[in-house]
Amino acid sequence: MDVDSDHVTAEAPRGAAARALPPCDLVMKGGITSGVVYPGVVLELAHQYRFASIGGSSAGAIAAALSAAAEYGRQRDEGGGLQQLEDAVDDLRKEGFLLGLFQPTKASRPLFEVLTSAFAAGLKPPRRVVVAAIHAMRHEPVVALIGAILLAGLVVLTIAASGALPSPLAFVLAALVVLVILVTTAVAAMGRLVYRTVRALGKSNFGMCPGTQQDDRTETALIDWLHERIQACAGRGPLDKPLTFQELEDEGVRLTMMTTDLSLARPVRMPDGLDGYWFKPGDFEGFPKSVVDAMSAGAEAGDAAHRPLPGKDLPILVGVRLSLSFPVLLSAVPLYRDGAPGADRPRHLFSDGGISSNFPIHFFDAWFPRHPTFGIDLADHPGGDAEDVFMLHDPLAPAVPRWGDVTTFPAFAAQIKDAAQNWRDTLQSELPGYRDRVCQIRLADGQGGLHLSMDLATIKTLIARGGEAGAKIRSTFDERQWRHHRWVRYLTLMAQLQEKLHDVDEPFGLFGPELGQGLPDVNVYRDGRDAAWCARANEATAALLALAGEWGPPPLDLDLDGTEGPVPRPDMRIVPSA
Repeated sequence: MDVDSDHVTAEAPRGAAARALPPCDLVMKGGITSGVVYPGVVLELAHQYRFASIGGSSAGAIAAALSAAAEYGRQRDEGGGLQQLEDAVDDLRKEGFLLGLFQPTKASRPLFEVLTSAFAAGLKPPRRVVVAAIHAMRHEPVVALIGAILLAGLVVLTIAASGALPSPLAFVLAALVVLVILVTTAVAAMGRLVYRTVRALGKSNFGMCPGTQQDDRTETALIDWLHERIQACAGRGPLDKPLTFQELEDEGVRLTMMTTDLSLARPVRMPDGLDGYWFKPGDFEGFPKSVVDAMSAGAEAGDAAHRPLPGKDLPILVGVRLSLSFPVLLSAVPLYRDGAPGADRPRHLFSDGGISSNFPIHFFDAWFPRHPTFGIDLADHPGGDAEDVFMLHDPLAPAVPRWGDVTTFPAFAAQIKDAAQNWRDTLQSELPGYRDRVCQIRLADGQGGLHLSMDLATIKTLIARGGEAGAKIRSTFDERQWRHHRWVRYLTLMAQLQEKLHDVDEPFGLFGPELGQGLPDVNVYRDGRDAAWCARANEATAALLALAGEWGPPPLDLDLDGTEGPVPRPDMRIVPSA
């Protein structure tokens, strides 16, 4: 299905008409170049919804930022908006444009070219190895020359020995030795190339591409392109004040992204999770000057080297860059926090949001939803006659599991990585009340991912597939599905409340009398919580538990869980906010 996006943008409501649309939230998964599918989803959904909240990780954060800026622009009806989002899609349709956004440092360029050549669309694993070997030897001429000298010596020896051995045996031995020399030369070239690149990565925060324009390149780099397009979507020029998280919220659009603080080995949800971090302006060289100036102007005064991040006044471009730092491909970003009193602020290195949550389907979730939150998942195509875009029609149908056939060592390693990285997001998206609002876009080998050099036909296919996904959501998640969805969420919520409040009753019966007496020996978190407050809290809690006691425990008349409740059963717990 090829979506006519010009038709989409021409008819999508703007201004007051856009603000009058029913709201929805949208969460987009990371996937490097797979993110080209997302504009089509947004352009299609914009017919029917306004976007109240948009979020994502990694490449999903790029799409989220552009989409939030476009929603800001169309609601204000001040130029930009969805048409500018379509213009961003037009950029991606240009031959070689996507690859040009990723500009490696001089030290990393040889290995970058080897890898992008090996991951060219359509190449199968055996050919990828051959292509990588050829390019590695081209970038390591000394190693290739040594291999050529060895081959020349072999030819001389073969000619000299040809009379002493039977011809078939001499040919087989010569072929084996030639193969060994070629493989050894290729491995040596690749090893030397990787060694030199890894040594240099420490100087570029462990990424081949900083995301900014390199001195020897004329193409627009990733950060500059994103800045221009975000500003254009918001109805602004590149030299105007950069769009911030706060400005989006003031217009009723909430933007949330995930990044990873490697130094603390934990996810950080932006913008709120960045409170307490500082930055050095020098670390953001190559960013548009207006963005760095806005970061400094919006922050409270710091010392000579550090400035505190300006909270929600942070330009959203900075949030995108913190979320999009795919390990080794894109450089990590340093920020700083206060250390021990009198000590220097330690450096915290921020890397890709997808490391800790690549599909943050939990974004914008509530105990009971006011409006739908759609998730766009990216998955491997199962092949055959399977749909390119899939979404559950039946709320009772189980989720399609992320199954992988582990028959080779690369598959074994890939599944270990997938389980470590995505298990929480995967289980969350399979729960009742989540799986029915997830639309899965399936990508074949050579589509998306690390394939920076995808040909134009492949890029156009993925762009169109995004539009198909948006149309699938509109046709599937109708008013009837929304009623089903809220019914499932009601049962899930109330069953958990019934069970958990019942479990609280007995232990609170032991604690309640102490609470009623004011807990005189407890001295933490007591600001404003005096003995009178404790007595009132005891009475209110006892009344709540007494009311909950009328619900259960099962089996009573009001059996909320039952034998035919939503499965798999969730678990309501207190967990860190991320």
